[in-house]
Order: sequence, then C-alpha cells, then structure tokens
Amino acid sequence: MPPGIPGGAMCVQRLDDSLNLQFTLRIAFRCVLHRCRNQEIRC
Repeated sequence: MPPGIPGGAMCVQRLDDSLNLQFTLRIAFRCVLHRCRNQEIRC
C-alpha cells in the first residue's frame, strides 16, 4: 500500500476499478452482439 493512502481509500479505488471494468466489458459485449445481429452472422 502506498504511504499516505489509508487502507479504506485503496479498497474503494479497487472497487471503483472493478465496477468500471464490468461496465466496459458489458458495453463491449453488447456492441459485439449488435454487430453480429446486423450482419446476420452467427457468432
């Protein structure tokens, strides 16, 4: 843990990163599905 940053703040930051990653993956997944449907290609 870097000096000067309380443990709680690190935990919140990690949770934030995890939520951002989930959000990004969900959007990417939706985008791919949409593209596949538009081209009528079975993925």
